[in-house]
Amino acid sequence: MESNWRGAAFWARVWASVKYPVRVFLGARVALSLVAAVSIATASAPPNPGGNFGFQPPLRDGLAYYLLEPWSRWDTQWYLKIAAQGYAVDDGSLGFYPAYPLLVRAVGTLLGGQWLLAALIVSNLAALGCYVLLYRMVAREFGEGTARDALVWLAIFPTGFFLFAGYTEALFLLAVLLALQSAPDGHWARAGLANAVAMLTRAPGVMLVIPLLFELVMQFRQGKARVRHFLIFGATSSVGMAFWVYLFVMFGDANVWARGFSFWRITGLPGQNIVMAAQMLFSDSLVVVVSNMFDLSFAFLFLILIGAGVRTLPPIWTIYSIVVMLPPFMTVQVLVPEVPLTSISRYGVVAFPIFVTLARTRWRWRALPIALCVVVQAWFVWSFARWGWVS
Repeated sequence: MESNWRGAAFWARVWASVKYPVRVFLGARVALSLVAAVSIATASAPPNPGGNFGFQPPLRDGLAYYLLEPWSRWDTQWYLKIAAQGYAVDDGSLGFYPAYPLLVRAVGTLLGGQWLLAALIVSNLAALGCYVLLYRMVAREFGEGTARDALVWLAIFPTGFFLFAGYTEALFLLAVLLALQSAPDGHWARAGLANAVAMLTRAPGVMLVIPLLFELVMQFRQGKARVRHFLIFGATSSVGMAFWVYLFVMFGDANVWARGFSFWRITGLPGQNIVMAAQMLFSDSLVVVVSNMFDLSFAFLFLILIGAGVRTLPPIWTIYSIVVMLPPFMTVQVLVPEVPLTSISRYGVVAFPIFVTLARTRWRWRALPIALCVVVQAWFVWSFARWGWVS
């Protein structure tokens, strides 16, 4: 009886510590699924793949059409292709990192080749982990009130729905949060492994080593870390080089990734894409003007929020938010050169300190930005379900 009582008490404490993020996650997941389902249900014809993104034939029947099909869009198709068929040199697939499609392949194999379902399972489990970890990290620094508000901002942010889609944002953010939670507590093996996962998930993952090394050096100077911790962190982080080892073994050139990446983007000077987007505001095309206005708005919003958090957030968080946004501000879209900041609104979702800054901001009319975020996100999901490009 005593053992059972202790077991029940333990799980009760666990639930008490995670129930708020779980509820926010489920609320957002259900609401966005309804918006997406209604979007395709009311379309005059079943949405068709855009461009060369139709690797998996669209689902047409049953609940799967309404619950799964709206999330099988754009980059998701590339991850499904890589999970099912692997990489190829000449199709642009090498521009995508392997951690997410590997997990999709593992889960999809267990599900008998249901790749889309596997992709959404991986993304949503990672997203749930993000909600829980972010809540715990923010509550530890600023209290539960701020943690609750940070989760709300994450849930309603216009591009926050990408955490639920078949994209890498959720897995990447989960790895980042695990690394940045582990480092301050001196768990450098765990921080290094999380860093490796981030490196294998998205291109900006390599930048995560900068805030982690900053924290390690600070602990070393304070006498809280030793040389062996540098070795442990370095050894575990080096797992993140596995992708380049694989490329060398399979294709004889570890830099073949660069050719895959250049299929989508090219590297420029910091802020060059902002200047180019500003110039496009004088285009004769209304679509080009509106698209660049949206991208510039998100770009400056991120810059303002990152700057606002410099003095109030833990230094390791601020350094992370700066370095993770450097790559998006240094690359230019190739396929749609008229919109050089394409996807900037999605890339900023993983800069989690911006949501903490929003949570700590004293709003005079708080309901207004909340309502605006909810409306814009619903519009984005509605368009995304119909193969509209929204990021």
